Amino acid sequence: MARFNPHHDNSKLYPAMREFAAECLLRDGSLLQPGLTLWTSENLEELDRSFVQNPDEGDGTYYVKLGQQVGAGSPDSRKLMAELHWLLFVFPSDMKASTKVERIKEMWAWSGDDLPDDVTFLNHNILEGLGHTGQAYKNHRWRELSFLIGALQLWKKLPPDQREENLAQSNRFTAFLDAAPGVEGRQLRHILPHLLFPDEFERISSPRHKREILEGFGVVTRRDANKMDTASLDAAIGELRKKLDTEHGRAIDSYEPDIESKWRDRGATYLVSWNPAKWDWQSFAEDRATTVAGETVTHSWRTSSKKPKVDDRVYLLRTGQDPRGVIARGRVAKAPYPDTHWENARAAAGETADFIDVEFEDIRDPALDAFVPLDILTSKIAGQDWSPQSSGILIKPAAARALARLWEAEEPAETDIETTARVGAAMAQNLILYGPPGTGKTYTTTAEAVRLCGEPVPTGDGALMAVYQRLLAAGRIEFVTFHQSMAYEDFVEGRQPMTGSDDGESAASAGFRLETVPGTFRRIAKRAETSRGRVSTADSVQIAGRQVFKMSIGEANNPEDAHLFEDAIKGGYAVLGFEDIDWSDEKYASREAILAACKANSTQSGEIDSRSGAVNMPFRFRNWIRTGDVVIVSKGNSRFRAIGLFTGEYEFAPRPEGDYAHRRAVQWLWVDREGVPIDEIYSRRFMQQSIYLLYDSELNVPALERYMNSQRVEGAADPEPFVLIIDEINRANISKVFGELITLLESDKRLGQPNQIKVRLPYSGDEFGVPSNLHILGTMNTADRSIALLDTALRRRFTFRELMPDPAVLKDAAERTKINLPTLLTTINDRIEYLYDREHQIGHAYFTGCETRGDVDKVMRHKVIPLLAEYFFEDWARIAAVLGDLETHDRDISGGFLNRSALQAPPGLDNGEALPRFRWSVRSAEEGFSYTRLLGP
Repeated sequence: MARFNPHHDNSKLYPAMREFAAECLLRDGSLLQPGLTLWTSENLEELDRSFVQNPDEGDGTYYVKLGQQVGAGSPDSRKLMAELHWLLFVFPSDMKASTKVERIKEMWAWSGDDLPDDVTFLNHNILEGLGHTGQAYKNHRWRELSFLIGALQLWKKLPPDQREENLAQSNRFTAFLDAAPGVEGRQLRHILPHLLFPDEFERISSPRHKREILEGFGVVTRRDANKMDTASLDAAIGELRKKLDTEHGRAIDSYEPDIESKWRDRGATYLVSWNPAKWDWQSFAEDRATTVAGETVTHSWRTSSKKPKVDDRVYLLRTGQDPRGVIARGRVAKAPYPDTHWENARAAAGETADFIDVEFEDIRDPALDAFVPLDILTSKIAGQDWSPQSSGILIKPAAARALARLWEAEEPAETDIETTARVGAAMAQNLILYGPPGTGKTYTTTAEAVRLCGEPVPTGDGALMAVYQRLLAAGRIEFVTFHQSMAYEDFVEGRQPMTGSDDGESAASAGFRLETVPGTFRRIAKRAETSRGRVSTADSVQIAGRQVFKMSIGEANNPEDAHLFEDAIKGGYAVLGFEDIDWSDEKYASREAILAACKANSTQSGEIDSRSGAVNMPFRFRNWIRTGDVVIVSKGNSRFRAIGLFTGEYEFAPRPEGDYAHRRAVQWLWVDREGVPIDEIYSRRFMQQSIYLLYDSELNVPALERYMNSQRVEGAADPEPFVLIIDEINRANISKVFGELITLLESDKRLGQPNQIKVRLPYSGDEFGVPSNLHILGTMNTADRSIALLDTALRRRFTFRELMPDPAVLKDAAERTKINLPTLLTTINDRIEYLYDREHQIGHAYFTGCETRGDVDKVMRHKVIPLLAEYFFEDWARIAAVLGDLETHDRDISGGFLNRSALQAPPGLDNGEALPRFRWSVRSAEEGFSYTRLLGP
């Protein structure tokens, strides 16, 4: 039967689809909220007007734009949009069931109502999915949705008896779909027949896969397969299934390894490489956009092998600089041919090299999209060289199949569309994730922080952490852990003793001063407040290939020099003081010439030599700087107040009042007259020299690049979102740490909101408000402290999302370890809740990484049992009850996890009246654990 699926449990889904057909296709009811009337022609027409006929081709993720499109519609139409997405989500397995539920609930909430937690059709067993839908389904979800809305409009116009006939006869249903507008290229055309007629249609969402299966098993040639329409493909696939079922004596699945190996990529697979440091792929962003749109791009690529054939599979490996990994996939469009060598010098000598033409179907930007990182390749796929010295090497068949699975699992982050719509352009979120230990709060926090930053959320752990670390390095995410010693001075601002002076006096000089230092919260708030938006990746300014200079423009603390900085910013230049000598002459490329001129014309007292500032500073300003280099303007030795790019050569521009006559044109990228602490972008304090080159190794390049690009958006634009993660938020004295910020945290009290509030901070005296683009994300472990004990003011200002143990995620681990981990976890937690409470359960995360039974034993021995001992205050009888080892008699016990032996009463107490006492011990590794009693029959 076509419904046979060895990879996913479909026992709940197919009955759910029949209920869906009866309630929503035959009637006009509601899938998620029985009693409502949602699937009506009127609501579909409203969605057609607001979504299908109102395309939003601007910037922003799918959900952000979707929320804006349906925002003006009726509440019922928004609820219908949520249920339509249930239908879009139900087939793909490359999206977590928990994510599907979250997205559907959030869309439903656009109506102003919330869905309850116990909705039958949001059960994870229903939304687990049946198979991968691939990149196109995600890239073109809006097209699938448009097709679905149009088809449903036609469906609702059919007489009731005709609808019933179409749902009773599969050929009539597919004929209806084939007649619907926009059906060409839509994967729903292949998904819906399987969902409603699972015994007649394969669970194959890709027409390309259907053609490859027919070709792989010799049913038709590739050319003939490409000419077949969908109905013919389905008929041929159905006949092939009958044949294969008969040959194997059982139902088969096209994606079983032994079946799949006969049709998927039967040709060879090659790995070509790209080193961005050696070749500037100028059209990369445009090419990526082309493949995201579902089209292909072709490039010639060097190959060390002469064996690639047309239609062989090709993967592209990014090398040379991080992030390294596979970032593109395609096929050979032209077999190897000689052409001019790619290196200019060797080409000039008449040398040639071998090339192939590669037709890329999927190009991913590792800064934006999920890809397959090099460390994942090396750890997951053994026996293959993933750091080749040449391009165009053969990938071994087993490695190629493994890489294909990794590639399809790591779908482009942009297309996973994990970012939900915002209410308003800058509505801040204050969210706390809470639950027992091991429930995935850390992972969920990572994904939520990326989502709140407005970034696409990849499905793969490695790709998710790569995006998270990039945002963390850039300062878009800040992480802090609360503890009992945390204070307002650490979090907001405080006074710290400093030696020396801010203007460069030696730190060893006598005396110290108290300086106001911003805390974690104020620092990220400053970044958020000064951001005007972000430019596209293609337009962003990068540090690579540029020198970075520190430069002083006047004395920061001298009011008489303030105009020098302001004039430089307005005039678009950097200015340097010292002698009013024109250094334009070519002879001043020499330090000695500058020294001689200074000695002859200097107005300064004292001896001048080659080490003098009057010589060194002009020499550096004239000779070291190249067009495009970066200049960072200091404000004292501990702050910076502007960043720009040098765009011109040295100029001599004397001023009537004298001094500061040396200029270079500058494009100012970022300006903050108050200044920002230098350790945001550089690990050292500035030196007092007027201009010098900063050490590359000391620069925080991602953070510096974020500052450089954060004020380049012209006109009105949404500022970049920032996220502050507060881990263990319940472990600190909230009132003491937050202080007056408690009031400022509310969304409507943020800067730019109707009820914005500012307060004057006690140490600096500055007026301060919380930006609307700063989200706060907290976590709390309910085993440490109940949510009921939290500060009331904090509870009113935060949304709380509970994360409880989810045994369903342990299915794969159970298969690997041969232990029924979902039942084990459920049993333990049921007993903990009975004996203690629900907040002290054991999370699923303890077991997700288990590969063998030995791993499960280690988790039980070193994590679960010690945690139970902590929960129950060493009451081993209760611990034994949780583990299934407690018995009602007074004899010794040899349990599955614990052993009990009776203790003898000391002399004088052994009169038979003393209560029995026992010694409990954890079974040794040699004895091993038995799960029989815990798991039950």
